[in-house]
Amino acid sequence: MLKRYVKISEFFPLLGSDEIDNISPSLSQNRRSETLLKKLDPLESVTKALQEDSTNVSDTRALFDAVIEMFPDTANRSSSCSSIVHSQIFEDSIAKLQRGMRLHCQKSNHYQFVD
Repeated sequence: MLKRYVKISEFFPLLGSDEIDNISPSLSQNRRSETLLKKLDPLESVTKALQEDSTNVSDTRALFDAVIEMFPDTANRSSSCSSIVHSQIFEDSIAKLQRGMRLHCQKSNHYQFVD
């Protein structure tokens, strides 16, 4: 929606209506919208990748790690140890298995990863 707004906003002055002037954002607000859109652009490719049928847990973890690198403030919600992750051990295990690593059971019933 923001992308559409930025595309059509240049045509608002051509309409010449007082009503449009009263409801349209100021020039500085338009600039902030354009700046925000440029900052959020990398997230669009991430959201599209997450929607692909072939995306697995390992891919998702890599995508989230890339987002955290670009936007450090997202770490509290997107990292592998965030509160939204039900079981960090399970998620890490699945991701490592999908990368081709093997699991070996130890006596304590914990699994160890080997290359």
